[in-house]
Amino acid sequence: FGAAVGGPLKKDKAFFYFAYEGQRERLGVTSLNTVPSAAEFADAINELEGNPATPIAQNPVVNPVIRNLFALCQSTGRCSGGSNVWPAANLSGSPNSVSSAPAFNDADSFIVKLDGNLSQTQQLTGRYFFSNSNQSFPLGTGGGNNLPATNTFSPIRTQLVSLSHVWSLSPTKVNEARFGWVLYQQDFLAADRDVFGNPNSSLKLNTGVTREQDFGLPTIRVSGFAALGSAPYSNPRGRDDTNWHFIDNFAWKLTRHDVKFGYEFRRTHIDSFYDTNFRGVLSFDGSF
Repeated sequence: FGAAVGGPLKKDKAFFYFAYEGQRERLGVTSLNTVPSAAEFADAINELEGNPATPIAQNPVVNPVIRNLFALCQSTGRCSGGSNVWPAANLSGSPNSVSSAPAFNDADSFIVKLDGNLSQTQQLTGRYFFSNSNQSFPLGTGGGNNLPATNTFSPIRTQLVSLSHVWSLSPTKVNEARFGWVLYQQDFLAADRDVFGNPNSSLKLNTGVTREQDFGLPTIRVSGFAALGSAPYSNPRGRDDTNWHFIDNFAWKLTRHDVKFGYEFRRTHIDSFYDTNFRGVLSFDGSF
C-alpha cells in the first residue's frame, strides 16, 4: 500500500514530489521435529526431583541452571509437551511434532524530491530516501534453528541523500556537480534473546556475553532431539555501510570537438560484527 503526491511549490520555479510505500507480509511455514514427549518430560522431572515430595526448585542436587530452565518452562505454561523452546509432541513416531513457524516481512519507505530553477541557467535538485524494514526468517533460514521461536530477526534501515546542481555558463559550457550519501544498516539477531535475555541473569548460565545483540540461549544439542537456540556459526551478525560520493563535470563544446573533464571522489566505510560461536555450544550425547 502507498501513496504519491507532487506539484509546484512556486510556479515555474520550484516543484516537489513525495511518495510512501508500506508492506505487511505474514507467513506460516510447517515444521517437523523430534522433541521430548510429555511422558519423557515427566520422567525427567521425576528423575531430577528424586523425591516427588521435593520440588525441583528446592532440590539442592539438581544443577541450578536446569532448575531455572524448568522453572522458566513452567512459568510460561508450555511444559505439557516440552520446555520453553521445544514445541509440544503431537504426532506418533518420529518426528513427533508438527507446528507452524511464523515469519513476517514488514517495510515502510518514503522519498522526498525537490526541484528548483535558481535562474534561467541554474537548476538544483535534491532528494531524500528512507526505508525501515524488519524480517523474520524461520526454520534455519538466515542462521536460525529449525524449531519455532528460534527465528532470525533481520532489521534493515536505509537512508539516501542526493544533490545535483547544473549550471549553463554559456550556450557551449555546462558544469554539473553531484553529491550522494548512502547509509545501509542490517543485523541478523536471534529471536530467543527476547525470551531468555542474558542467560547469566535468567538462567544463571554464564555464556560470557555482555552485549544485548548476543543475548539468548547458546546452542544446546540433546541427542535424539531438535537442537535449542540459534545456529552458532552465523548469529548474531550485522554491518553498517556508509558511502560518500562527489562528482563535478565540466563540458565544453568547441567548433569541431567536445571536451569534458572533472573530478570524482568516493569513500566507503564498513563497520561490522560477526559473533560466530559467541554464545557457545552445549552437547548432551547420552554418554552420561
